[in-house]
Amino acid sequence: TPVAVIDETMAARYWPGEDPIGKQVTFELDRTTPSDDPVRLYRTVVGVAKNVRHYELASPSRIQVYIPFTQMAGRWGMDMYVILRTDVPPETLASLFQAVASRVDSDTPIADLQTMSTYVEGRMSGRRAVSGLLVAFGAMALVLAAIGVFGVISYSVSRNTREIGVRLALGAQARDVILWVAGSGLWIGLIGVSVGLAGAAALSRVLSGMLYEVNPVQLKVYGSLGVMLVGLCVIAAYLPALRATRIDPVTALRRE
Repeated sequence: TPVAVIDETMAARYWPGEDPIGKQVTFELDRTTPSDDPVRLYRTVVGVAKNVRHYELASPSRIQVYIPFTQMAGRWGMDMYVILRTDVPPETLASLFQAVASRVDSDTPIADLQTMSTYVEGRMSGRRAVSGLLVAFGAMALVLAAIGVFGVISYSVSRNTREIGVRLALGAQARDVILWVAGSGLWIGLIGVSVGLAGAAALSRVLSGMLYEVNPVQLKVYGSLGVMLVGLCVIAAYLPALRATRIDPVTALRRE
């Protein structure tokens, strides 16, 4: 009796809320009959298997139908993939596996022996290359952003040297001036980081198709980058302010 095991995706699509066991599916012609006009072959569903991402990790599970190997003869190719789980290094079992397979059928060729980790790495090599490029470009963008933020804020503080001189001439303490300047840098950093994080979260959906069961919005990553950039803004404001407080107020007042 032709039978088949379907996956959860197929069961949910064609028999939602029903028990698919005993239902019939057809997706092939019965070419074993002597008739010149092949008829459709119907298979009885005898089980439901968990979903498997058989083609690619990024895409949802497609409909899968499993049929007994003995019922595939003469219908499709006869390739078979065997997966072994072992507690010993899998590389040591290659010769043993070939010997066992040869005893079962010496005419059956054995090819493409590899570990599961090697297989997965081969399948993911393209995505790993793209991810590596994105990481490299992201790091370059981060460095350029850091340099730009430091330069802009440092230049902005240096433009306030005259105001800093006025404050010092009127009796302000150097500590108060530094806190005032660092506070302005902190405020600018908070505004910029808030806008940047909002834009990053909105654009993160572009990367969702390249990730496998990973949320593109990583709060820890966003928080770490935000703290780093805000701290950079504070440092960028603190250093020129510290230099400005060390010069003579009269000299600062004479600057254009």
